[in-house]
Amino acid sequence: MVVTQAIIFFVILAVMNVGGGSNQRDKILLRKKRYLVFPEGSSLSIAICMTAQTGITPGEIFTEGVNWGISYELPNDTKPFKELLDKPKELMQRRHRRELYTKIETIMKSMGYDGRNCVLRALCEASRVLKPKGDSLVDEILRIVF
Repeated sequence: MVVTQAIIFFVILAVMNVGGGSNQRDKILLRKKRYLVFPEGSSLSIAICMTAQTGITPGEIFTEGVNWGISYELPNDTKPFKELLDKPKELMQRRHRRELYTKIETIMKSMGYDGRNCVLRALCEASRVLKPKGDSLVDEILRIVF
């Protein structure tokens, strides 16, 4: 008998508790905007090293290495991420490519070459030289850049 009364008591208590907590669920919870911010001067660096062994004469090995590195300065301002997504993707890619081409021109001019003509020629020849999409990593990198 005591067990039955205890069960009834807990059922009534549970029903009363469910009704009382309903306005907690209806309350709208708000949260401040979150930003991804890196310390000033932070950068992301990527380095790729390719090495090829070439046998010049039997018994001797000549190793040739090519190193490639890139550094990207990480943002340290508090812009909402959505602002970056509102811009059309094609426009953003075109702007970044344009900046890259001007930087390549400047580097080539400092080396004594005609930077603008070299970049324009590379752009024209890239579509003829590169194979169909997905053949190699180097082709994909060149396709993305040019």
